[in-house]
Amino acid sequence: MDAGRSKSRSGRTIAKKPRSGNAPITPVKLPRHVKAVVVFGGSFDPPHHMHVLAPLLLTQAMFGDTGWLLYIPAAHSPHKKGVIASDEHRLAMLRYAIDIPGQRSIWTDELDRAAWAREHGHTPTPSFTIDTLRRLREILPARVKLRLLIGSDQVGAFHRWKAPRQIIKLAEPLIMMRPPAGSVIRLWQTLDCRFWTREERLAWLTRIAPSAEASLSSTALRAAIPEAPKSLSAWFKRDDLSNVTEGVARHIIRYNLYGHRPGGPRPLDPKDMPPAPVGNYPHFAERVIRWQDPDRSQISDAQWARVFRKIDPKNSRSQIPAYARPVMNDLSQRLTRKSNPMRADA
Repeated sequence: MDAGRSKSRSGRTIAKKPRSGNAPITPVKLPRHVKAVVVFGGSFDPPHHMHVLAPLLLTQAMFGDTGWLLYIPAAHSPHKKGVIASDEHRLAMLRYAIDIPGQRSIWTDELDRAAWAREHGHTPTPSFTIDTLRRLREILPARVKLRLLIGSDQVGAFHRWKAPRQIIKLAEPLIMMRPPAGSVIRLWQTLDCRFWTREERLAWLTRIAPSAEASLSSTALRAAIPEAPKSLSAWFKRDDLSNVTEGVARHIIRYNLYGHRPGGPRPLDPKDMPPAPVGNYPHFAERVIRWQDPDRSQISDAQWARVFRKIDPKNSRSQIPAYARPVMNDLSQRLTRKSNPMRADA
């Protein structure tokens, strides 16, 4: 066994000692059958349904059971003005958000790196993607391929990222289409022809991944929260607030995040940090993709609950699980069309 690495019965836990003056690399645990890791970074401030379901289904469509979705919450993104919620609150909400069946986990290396810098009297530096990918590549087996999941709205500015061509070489991007670059022609137009060669721009078009339209926005969600109801039951009656899981909504209300009520946010009680979800049930996304969706208006909630119990046998509750609603109301209708490339049986 290599120095600085350890194994577990349920998978592979990989850690590496820090180079002198650098923060230690946070361990990653992956099952042995995983051959591709889809890296999905962001502030997740707060995380919404499209942060969860669209990447999970995309990973399944691209790599099947050998794919793994790795969330990386940013400590300080160099491409954004700053986060609103604290690192602890964003991590707690992300854990609530992805607590659904699927092959996915959270890697907290950027948050841990920033905490290490503060503990050692340093100012945390921006979380550059290339630095994070290099640290991840150091601790993953060579057999595991890395892919970087980004939105099409990020492609136009990708040439301004630190070492963009090295990023592509290390973890070729997968593009999830979203406004304003929601079409192939718009994506082509956003690429800077002064930086990218024609061959490089054509290569970008080959990186478009099969995905549902991801039009939700954390910015819009944050803007709606100051007018949000104080009770959880009333929260989900608002369309502009219904795109988060129940756990995320409860956390926002309890800790007064994003100006939900007058006064500032409360610091996180460590006892309220949910456990890290463990990736499981690899066939969940495939079942959603294959599922023939009936008309929402012609079926009762009780019937919907029975349908989702068949998709997810672990759900024995009589109500529709929180993660099922966005599939029920949005994704499934698009995913079941024969023309959609995400269909597993197309």
